[in-house]
Amino acid sequence: MFKSLQPNSNPSLFGFWADFWLTSGISIIVISLLLVFNLTSSATFTTPNNLISITLLFQLLINWPHFMVSYRLLYSQPHVFKRHKSAAIVVPLMLLGIVATIFFLSKGDEKQLGWSLLLGYIFWLIASFYLAWHYVGQAWGCFITFSLLVNHDWDNQKKLILYWSFRSLIAWHLVWAAQLLPDISLFAWLQSDLLYYGVATTAVVGCLASGSVVIMAWRAKQIDIRSLGILFSIYFWYLAIFFDNKFILWVQLAHALQYLVFAARVELNHASLADNKIISKKNANPFYIFLCYIFRVVNFLAS
Repeated sequence: MFKSLQPNSNPSLFGFWADFWLTSGISIIVISLLLVFNLTSSATFTTPNNLISITLLFQLLINWPHFMVSYRLLYSQPHVFKRHKSAAIVVPLMLLGIVATIFFLSKGDEKQLGWSLLLGYIFWLIASFYLAWHYVGQAWGCFITFSLLVNHDWDNQKKLILYWSFRSLIAWHLVWAAQLLPDISLFAWLQSDLLYYGVATTAVVGCLASGSVVIMAWRAKQIDIRSLGILFSIYFWYLAIFFDNKFILWVQLAHALQYLVFAARVELNHASLADNKIISKKNANPFYIFLCYIFRVVNFLAS
């Protein structure tokens, strides 16, 4: 049994240090080590064979549970399902239709194959935009949550700076994704070096602006290192991708781990008994109970 963590009595999800390490700290250290190793050594963790093996292992342990949890939260709660019908029904059907169209066109003649490739490239850009929106939106939500847990409400001016600084990374992600495609006249404007360095400069300016705001708040003890870690980690993830495209895989895993912490907390709160504020193993999904134990161990080791 675990006592329910209420913001008023204990401003954390699974313990202060568990919150920090699981949502940002671990990813910063792991990606830092991998980045240094890749930049300084002739060997690499990301050779084709190693990359496939490592990716499959961590996809199984972290990313697939992240998807399972997402779908469960969406489809198992009628009120959530009704409120987000477009995300639950319309978008999946559209994606299925696009993938099916691309597949069938790829089996046709040369002209149809060309259309298949073009649709595939468009789909790649749309998916990249959605992925960036997802990564940055989640980081923003984590950042605001940790601010609220310590009863800090950003004023409108600072929140505006922070919000658009986070959002600048979406533009960089989309333009970066376009650079990975072959040269196509339709996307020439999106693949131009001028635009790429423009959005990169905007992201750097956003990092400096938001960083100064957050560091001042941290030094004034208005927020704690969890909020600071979230801001630093999202920019650091994209910096790693800037140096090596393959780091998108590690960022994906870091994002999934960050998500699982909040999803597990939501599930366990829903399973709490109203009278004694404890987690009932009968009410909670066993997977979340397992996550709760793991997160508690992390907090114990880090404390």
